[in-house]
Amino acid sequence: MGIGSITDSQASVFARCGYFAPVTWCSHDETAALARQLTARPGLGNVTANPHLMQDWARRAVTCGPVIGCVRALIGADIAVENTFLMIKRPGDGFTVPTHQDGINDRI
Repeated sequence: MGIGSITDSQASVFARCGYFAPVTWCSHDETAALARQLTARPGLGNVTANPHLMQDWARRAVTCGPVIGCVRALIGADIAVENTFLMIKRPGDGFTVPTHQDGINDRI
């Protein structure tokens, strides 16, 4: 499967469930390096609303070829990123994701 393409099986899962995963957008090593950077960053809370508007790495993540290609393959080229949420669960900090419904408030 190349960048921007999805399999028939993934399209079927999307049609049935409204999502499919995973979408590989970077290597394991890149992911590990990013996780180390994020968990070590002072002042970054457990929940950050719309990091794609403030952080270059987040903007790159939601607009990279593999992600955009899959979205375009499923719903067409007329797309926009409406919002993003970053949740960081640092080892040992006890953070749990509160009960929520995605997209209904500014916390989650």
